[in-house]
Amino acid sequence: ETADAAILATERALQTARGGAETVDEYIARLRVAMKEGELALGSAATSNGGDKLDAVLEIFYNSLLSGPRTHAVNTLSNTIYGIMMHGSRRVGRTALQATGLTDDFAGANKDVKKMVSTVVGLRTIFKESFAIGRIAMDAGAAQYDSAGSRAAFDSTQGVYSGKTSRDYVKRFNMGGEANELGERTMPQPLKGLLNGIFNTVSLGGWPTRLLGGMDEVFKQMHSRLVVTEELTRQAVKAFPEDAAAQANYITSEFQTIIGEGNHYTLKRVKRDGLKEAYSKGLDKAAARRYMQDYVKKNHSQERQALADKALEFSRRSTFTLPADREVGRNVVSSEIYNLGRALQNFTGDVRYLRFLVPFINTPTNLMAEAADMLTSPISDGIIPGITKLKQLISGDVQAFRNIQDPEETADALGRLTMSSSIISLVWMKANSGEVTGGGPKDPNAQRILREAGWQPYSVRFGDSYFGYGRLDPLASVVGIVADIAEGFNGNPYTDDPEEEGIKALMMGATMAIFRNLGEKSYLSG
Repeated sequence: ETADAAILATERALQTARGGAETVDEYIARLRVAMKEGELALGSAATSNGGDKLDAVLEIFYNSLLSGPRTHAVNTLSNTIYGIMMHGSRRVGRTALQATGLTDDFAGANKDVKKMVSTVVGLRTIFKESFAIGRIAMDAGAAQYDSAGSRAAFDSTQGVYSGKTSRDYVKRFNMGGEANELGERTMPQPLKGLLNGIFNTVSLGGWPTRLLGGMDEVFKQMHSRLVVTEELTRQAVKAFPEDAAAQANYITSEFQTIIGEGNHYTLKRVKRDGLKEAYSKGLDKAAARRYMQDYVKKNHSQERQALADKALEFSRRSTFTLPADREVGRNVVSSEIYNLGRALQNFTGDVRYLRFLVPFINTPTNLMAEAADMLTSPISDGIIPGITKLKQLISGDVQAFRNIQDPEETADALGRLTMSSSIISLVWMKANSGEVTGGGPKDPNAQRILREAGWQPYSVRFGDSYFGYGRLDPLASVVGIVADIAEGFNGNPYTDDPEEEGIKALMMGATMAIFRNLGEKSYLSG
């Protein structure tokens, strides 16, 4: 039965490939890849190249939503700004923690990293390779570095993950007249071409999602390379403190082993690399397997895996693509936001038609969680740890006071604290001077008068001009909430009651600021 079903599925797919978007050769290549990699069962490998009908409708819907140039420009700018902030806060945290004298893990690290990136790894090379792999991801329709959770299969013949879906929407919708013995419907070619043209025009040929995916790939490749280079530099400086040549050789060798051709470093990837190298030497199957086993022993280790996972986590966080999971939250607030995101994903997974009402979940969840981390950092990264250290100092437990269990985590927290406190303080001052605006008064007439005078909500004022910052999340949420709180504290425009001042105004402003900012987020509704 299984063999008959596989033969029927293969026959059906081969026959429908004729004259369609997928040629017979393309189908055979996809089938071979899917079966060889073991990522798809034979039946699904033979028949599936784009999901079911609802998947096709959602694909058109998503591409139409993401088709605006402004969406892509904002995504690129937001990723750039936040990536720079994350790398900057890491450096600030490491420098500050080293200055306390509580650890020497980061001695000279920032200076050495800058030198190694420019001379050993090459900043230009990092950018060039990242954009090259980003283009591959865009053309292949699949992430190359972080393929977790996608439908893509690794094509060993080309060395890339491939996840393209068919552009033949008529075939995917199974449109046409009476079904034949293979369950397929036929349609006159002119009509089929017209309908496919309409569907592909609405979805812009799938390029909006592929372009966004390609840019995410570029940023992930850059961030992972920078994080790996930074850690390898620290290791090299410790291992070869006075030997610059040995440091450079160590960084180059380890960098190539971990980064490879741009796929995330895992045991599976190392095995694949070993087999590829073995077959390139002309070895037979048995010899290639033995070669691969030796290759894995030399090139895979838990230390490298830990560094690669750290780079992956950083690249996901900086591009707002962390999986919605309570465990990735930095504190109680962000953990609950991720937990809520997971619940929504599960719900829309069960009731898939709700994806039209809530098309995007994971990215908004990440954006809100990162904003929450910045807003609560003075408490979670500053006050709470500070109280703990103060208690240790008062009790006379000097050893516990000086003990840093995880220098990297402590340095990251210190960097976040410095960065978030600086942003919050700056926005508060600028909001009080009117150079940064929040939502303004709740009263419609007051709003109208201000707008007629040229005022603009959730904007930055330069001279007499206002420039909106509302789409540059997660920074926009932080700026907007702080600005709203500042406005509420100075007269409470949310109730327009000047008598509500002090703590009451602050609490009212904080509560209303959060809800007003959530209401401004267009990505919550698509």
